[in-house]
Amino acid sequence: MNKYLPSKKVLAFLGVVFVIFSIIFIFKRFQNRVSTYIPNINKEEITEEIISLDSDGDGLKDWEEVLWKTDPNNPDTDEDGTSDNDEISLNRNPLIAGPNDEITENKNNIQKLTSDLRSNTGLNQTDIFAQELFIGYLALKQENKLGTEDQDKLIQAIVGKNIQSNNKENYFIEDLILVSDNQDNRQKYADELKNMFSKLSSDMRSDIIILKEALDKDDIKILKEAEENIIVYTNLMSILLNMETPFDLGSLNLQIINLLSNIIIDTKKMKAVFIDPISALIASQQYIEDENKLIMTFSEIGVYFNENNIDY
Repeated sequence: MNKYLPSKKVLAFLGVVFVIFSIIFIFKRFQNRVSTYIPNINKEEITEEIISLDSDGDGLKDWEEVLWKTDPNNPDTDEDGTSDNDEISLNRNPLIAGPNDEITENKNNIQKLTSDLRSNTGLNQTDIFAQELFIGYLALKQENKLGTEDQDKLIQAIVGKNIQSNNKENYFIEDLILVSDNQDNRQKYADELKNMFSKLSSDMRSDIIILKEALDKDDIKILKEAEENIIVYTNLMSILLNMETPFDLGSLNLQIINLLSNIIIDTKKMKAVFIDPISALIASQQYIEDENKLIMTFSEIGVYFNENNIDY
């Protein structure tokens, strides 16, 4: 059996919980092989699912409703007899009952919004994302490019920017219980890691899978399943923080903890997709990035165990 890679119990868990873009390590005597499982769901598909969501069926997508501050569950927020989408198409304000609700838009307004955004340092990252998106949205609207490839590029660019700025380290090496790098401590760490995975249920599903099913069926109740996953991730973090870790495994153990912490944050934001689709969109892309890193970190630990002749 190839000792470079994690045990089958660990792989069984990873293959279920971190199924999207996860790496499945195949054990074969006398041969190293790494195969990549690429499921039917990818970043683009999840993005399309979220930006296509229209809870009230008024033609104005939920993410657009967030930008306009209209009610995603009411097709006529100001109740003046004209749907939110129709009002926006007619350059009318969907928050003010007509007929005197015309919106005046020009390039100077967009420039002012941009200036206000740059000068407002009190906004959180989600607010900044929403404002940046709204500025680009108005520009595309003026040029009649909404719903085109230009809109997709705008969303992808801003989402990508926010993913890069959202990476956080919530725990540090000082938070770990570090022990000397002797063989007994290394084997003990490996045994505890293996024991941790052996207790996990194989019925868990990836949060991305749960998110997609909730969007496909337009059923918020499905997202409750993700709450159970969050409990699992939290318990895993607690175990890892209280596990005696050899010094030379400290950075990898810490990386797992921080990735799990980020995945918890990602999952909580994805659960709010029907309320805040913009944050959920960013979180879904971040989740995929984080789970990829998590899989690779476990692979590095497997390599370490092999190099140090640790039974795993």
